[in-house]
Amino acid sequence: MSGRALLMWDDAVTGYDFGASHPMDPVRLDLTMGLVRAYGLDRVVDVVAAPVAGDSTLRLVHREDYVAAVRAASADPRGADQAYGLGTVDDPAFAGMHEASALIAGSRWERRRRSGGGRPRTR
Repeated sequence: MSGRALLMWDDAVTGYDFGASHPMDPVRLDLTMGLVRAYGLDRVVDVVAAPVAGDSTLRLVHREDYVAAVRAASADPRGADQAYGLGTVDDPAFAGMHEASALIAGSRWERRRRSGGGRPRTR
């Protein structure tokens, strides 16, 4: 670790898109990163793109059947399994959902690893 602040960023995180009317609209991330760049903060922190979390990492916090349901919803959003809360108003399914979610999870995991936090505790 360099001792500098760490910013986990990959433009692909803006693919985590529940739709324009959802409060988790990825434009908020894009605008935030735009401000980081406009003020030159990206030159004084380490900006790192994390690897996508694999299934073994995702299964540390999610059951295998849930990971499979998100992957299926990612491939066919209209067929999302609402028994898992997917395809609902709160958690709309979208093409690429699994990939975007795995990227975000990977960035969280990598940030924790790089900051010395090690493996997160599971219940």
